[in-house]
Amino acid sequence: EIGGTVTAYGNAQLSTAWRKFGTASLLLDGSGDYFVISNNSRLDFGLDDFTIEILWKPSATVNQGVFHFFPGTPPGTTAGLAVGHDGSSWQIYANSSAYGRGSTISAGTEYYIALVRTAGSLQFWLNGTAIGAAISNSVSYTGNQFCGGLYYSTGYTANGNIEELRITNGVARNVSVVPTAAHPNP
Repeated sequence: EIGGTVTAYGNAQLSTAWRKFGTASLLLDGSGDYFVISNNSRLDFGLDDFTIEILWKPSATVNQGVFHFFPGTPPGTTAGLAVGHDGSSWQIYANSSAYGRGSTISAGTEYYIALVRTAGSLQFWLNGTAIGAAISNSVSYTGNQFCGGLYYSTGYTANGNIEELRITNGVARNVSVVPTAAHPNP
């Protein structure tokens, strides 16, 4: 259960054409599809540790967002945290700066993505492996919203499927093992 208010934009929809663990995944066509979770106090991380995990299967290799965790009104803000792929490398946005993490993506391939903050250090994980150096991050995140399938603006929406979103406040989870089953319900 996600909680809060979940609002879908574009024609984001459930699809049974691909699913990893459940009965469906969220299909985003790269043309204005995304969703926003708001009014959820569990998104107020403050200075605490946190973990954001998502399973993403892109249908294209264009510049597209996977998620954006942000203050204020979406989209169109560089503040907050974001993960996406620009067609040639992973892009992590934190502290109002971009951090590139090499490696291309392949359409039709599943990616287990995690962003974990532990004691003021933010680490990007891909398929159970830490990618690149940790980023110093002692930003207090409060009053935030979570946007899935987009980063920065509606010009960078995801083209593919999303499943297994889990946001954990207060805990830096071990994400070194790719899940082999659905995350348990809280």
